[in-house]
Amino acid sequence: MPAEKDYYQILGVPRDATQEQIKRRYRELVRRYHPDVNPDKTASHQLFVEISEAYRVLSDPSMRAAYNLELDRRRSKQQEEAATRASSSPRTGPSASRRQQYAQHPIERMVENAAQLFAQRRYNDAAALCRQIIARDRTNARAYTLLGDVYYALGRIEDAIVMYSYAHQYAPNDAEVVRKLNRALAVDEARMRRAVLRTRALTQTPAILMSAGWVTAAVLFLLSFQSTPPLTWFSVFDKVPGGSLLLLMADTGLVGLLLAAGNALGRFEDEMFFSAIRRGGHVGPPVGLFVPLAAILCFWVALAFYLIYAWMQEHFSASVGKAFGICLVMVGLFSLPHPEAAGQLFLWGAGPAFCTFCFGWLVADTFRPNWSA
Repeated sequence: MPAEKDYYQILGVPRDATQEQIKRRYRELVRRYHPDVNPDKTASHQLFVEISEAYRVLSDPSMRAAYNLELDRRRSKQQEEAATRASSSPRTGPSASRRQQYAQHPIERMVENAAQLFAQRRYNDAAALCRQIIARDRTNARAYTLLGDVYYALGRIEDAIVMYSYAHQYAPNDAEVVRKLNRALAVDEARMRRAVLRTRALTQTPAILMSAGWVTAAVLFLLSFQSTPPLTWFSVFDKVPGGSLLLLMADTGLVGLLLAAGNALGRFEDEMFFSAIRRGGHVGPPVGLFVPLAAILCFWVALAFYLIYAWMQEHFSASVGKAFGICLVMVGLFSLPHPEAAGQLFLWGAGPAFCTFCFGWLVADTFRPNWSA
């Protein structure tokens, strides 16, 4: 951008003009100086280009911030040059203040370049240059402000707050820094508020699902009181109503899922597949490969197998013990509506129920990282 141009003067608005004021003024000037409505096409075209360029910069918050920094630098440089001409003598050597000014000029050029990079949305390059400036001058408020602008544009609000805070520390009277700091703090507060709401939703959703799950489990049990034809085609279940057996398997699977989701059971892989069952320093084979398979044949065979295995390995899993015990309790409950089928359910029905319980347990572990820490 040409150094002699002041975009605020071109549009005829104050430096603290709002975006709405800038937009309204731009529309007025466009209607007034558009080449199509002016006899002097060349002059009006040149003026129209300047107006459009000024609006392009001032209507973009990031570009406007960079331009404001450029104006500050320009005015500061003019003041320094005026002071130098008024106080310095051509015969005297450079004073300490003059030497400091000379040393500051490279820093100012670096800040100007960083502002231009930021205006071009070359955020990484602008940030790298700002860090170089801060390494040379740790009290350069403009560099901290620019770095905060970069972080804000990248969505790194917390980092932006830190940079704006440094800038405010070294330039406490800069209203623009205060405004940017307050803006970043407001965005951060809004994000935290949304995060709290999301956390509440995540904690409430499992509770709602758990409640619905236990209600469903109770409904499944109540449905077992209905009479359905026995499984006469399967001799070991010829007295068991087919509906009751299916409801038992579904209910135990659901209960296994709910208990695991509520952390009443350890992780399935820890208890069944990757358990630390040891004897004499040797790791035993995972019981998850054998117990459910044995339960398909007979619940009592699986229970006996596990008890012997646990005794040999000198380790008993409380979660596996709960699985066996809960399945027995549920088989007993489902036997209440059909006492004539109780024997077959306890002898042969507990095995399929245990398998579905383990399946529900395994399914819950797939989602448990979202429910528990």
